[in-house]
Amino acid sequence: MSENIICTIIGAIIGSVATGFITWLLNIRKERKEDVKERQYERKKRFENRPEFDIVDYKDYLFRVGYGIKLKCDIELFIAHIEEIDKVNYVGRFREEDLNPKEWCCVIYTLKNTGKTDIVRLSLISTYKRDTCIFTCANAKKLANMGLISYLEFYDKKIRVGETVTIKLCYHKDRRVTGTFSAMMLIALEDYNKHYWYQPLFIPQNKIDSSHEVEVGEYFSNFKSASEWIEKLNL
Repeated sequence: MSENIICTIIGAIIGSVATGFITWLLNIRKERKEDVKERQYERKKRFENRPEFDIVDYKDYLFRVGYGIKLKCDIELFIAHIEEIDKVNYVGRFREEDLNPKEWCCVIYTLKNTGKTDIVRLSLISTYKRDTCIFTCANAKKLANMGLISYLEFYDKKIRVGETVTIKLCYHKDRRVTGTFSAMMLIALEDYNKHYWYQPLFIPQNKIDSSHEVEVGEYFSNFKSASEWIEKLNL
């Protein structure tokens, strides 16, 4: 009799524990599903409210040497052709005549933040690193003569929703480079809420892709030094 009672008690305890454990597992599974749904919803809302540039004006002076060179823009870059890279010293060699502004041509973009979030930081990143790099127009000759190689330019002024930024990209008239299918420049954006976005710009064409969110690690992976990028080029 006592053995039956003990067995009954043990069975009740085991059943209670098992029921509790199953209930706990179901609750955990439910919470995880809810977390996934919540993250998906938050990501969707971020995408709907993302910062994004549209090209609202585009001036093409690629075949008109000297035109537009002196027009003042927020960002002014020279796309320099690299003749040779010294992988030991991490310096480049540039053709002297390429550095003469009188032989430059350019395109000028006016980009408008048509998204729903302010941009607090903008960076322009060259994606065609084997043969080209970017310099500010004002310092191109000095930096090239130093052998400096730069793939990145920062712009730290806030661009609110509805505001514009102008970008002038200069080339030597004999060194115009364009990507057939891929974007040769990446616009990296940090928004007001500390979220990060990429937006490909198909320079020197009048074409820009939609912005898309990236993880913080991927975002900063493009902020390497020139020497780190040169090592990856496998020259």
